[in-house]
Amino acid sequence: RSGDAIAAAVAAHGEDHLLTLQVRHTLGGTLYLAGRNDEAFEIMAPAVERAERVLGPDHYNALIMISDLASVRQARGELAEAEALFLRALDGLQRQFGPDHKDARTMLNNLGLLAEDLGRPAESVDYLRRAWEAEVRVAGERNPNAMTATNNYARALGLAGRWAEAEALQARNVAVATEVLPADHWQLAVLRYNWANQLGHLGRREQALALFEQSIAALTAAVGA
Repeated sequence: RSGDAIAAAVAAHGEDHLLTLQVRHTLGGTLYLAGRNDEAFEIMAPAVERAERVLGPDHYNALIMISDLASVRQARGELAEAEALFLRALDGLQRQFGPDHKDARTMLNNLGLLAEDLGRPAESVDYLRRAWEAEVRVAGERNPNAMTATNNYARALGLAGRWAEAEALQARNVAVATEVLPADHWQLAVLRYNWANQLGHLGRREQALALFEQSIAALTAAVGA
C-alpha cells in the first residue's frame, strides 16, 4: 500500500531525504496513471512543497515534480493552477538547462495543449510552434518525437483557423513519416488521420475520405480490434 511504502521510506531516511521525496512522487504518479487524481494530488502536493524547500526551487528533481503535479491538477480540471505550475517548471528548466532541453520542450508542448483547453488558440499555436522548432532543431524532422511535435503544431494551426498552413505542414510530416516508419506503424496512421481532417476542412473531401479509411484500418489492425 502507498502509505506503507511512504512510512518505510520515512523510517529509513527521514521526511526530507531525496529518496523519500521520490517515493512520494512515484506513488503519486502511479495513482495519476490509474486515474485516481485526487489521491495523487494528496500525495504529490506536499511532496512538491517539501522538495522545493529541501532541494531548492530550481533543482531538477523539484522541477520535474512540479511538472507532474501540474499534470495532476490539469486532470482534476484545475487548469489555471496547472498552467502556473507548468510555467514555473518551464522557467526553471530553461534557466538551468537551456531552451532546447528535452524536458523544457515537453513543458512547451504541455503548455500548448493546456492553452487549447483554456480556449486560447493563439497561445497554443505559439507554444507548440516553439516546441516543434526545438524538436526539429535538436533531433531533425525524421525523429518520431519531432513528428509528434509537428503533428501537434499542425493541429493547433487548424484549431486556430489556419487550415491551409496546417495541411501543408502535416502533408510534409506524413511524407517524412512514410519514408521513416513501417507502413503499418500506428504513429503513421495517426498522422494520416489528422492530415485527413485538415484536408476535409479545406474541402478536399475525396482525398480526406481515402486517408480516413486508410488510417482507421491501420489503427484497427494495430490494436487488434
